[in-house]
Amino acid sequence: MRGTHDVGAVRAVHTAAGQPRSDRSAGGHEIDFQKLHLHLHPEPGVHIRINVTVPVGSPNGQAEKEDLPPAVAAALVRLERTGGPHVREVADGLMAMGYVLAPSVPRDEGAAPQNYARIIDPASPSHGVGYLTPQNLSFSRMSDRNKLKDLPGARVRATEVAFTHLEGAARPLEIAKMLKG
Repeated sequence: MRGTHDVGAVRAVHTAAGQPRSDRSAGGHEIDFQKLHLHLHPEPGVHIRINVTVPVGSPNGQAEKEDLPPAVAAALVRLERTGGPHVREVADGLMAMGYVLAPSVPRDEGAAPQNYARIIDPASPSHGVGYLTPQNLSFSRMSDRNKLKDLPGARVRATEVAFTHLEGAARPLEIAKMLKG
């Protein structure tokens, strides 16, 4: 297509479930990449899918806001705006450990995304580890829930075990590191 065309709203943005790709920067640092898929529906019966591979984190291993995919950055802004003071610290800590954050995807066209980021361990990409919400870091895999349910600070729910980050990032990140092995 040439020129600028009004193609409607982005219907969905999600991360691929596959293993992230790694490469080396000019300075020899390993850089991880994340695949993003955009689905556009400009008119009934027309579906445009755009696949993009973007770097996650900076070469020194610290995840920086400007290095994040736009959908992840937007999810973190929403979480920071509505959550406790340690949301960003928890998110940065998770990404430094090698977890990938995946923003929620609206199910209905035009709907706002829900206020969470899914946590994925690239070593086990078929299952999400849990969720970062405005107040909690929660873990949803059954195998992890059984390990975590009796730990101090654990709040057992029907589908997850949650640890608050309202009072600090250290405890939830300690749990995430324990699960990372």
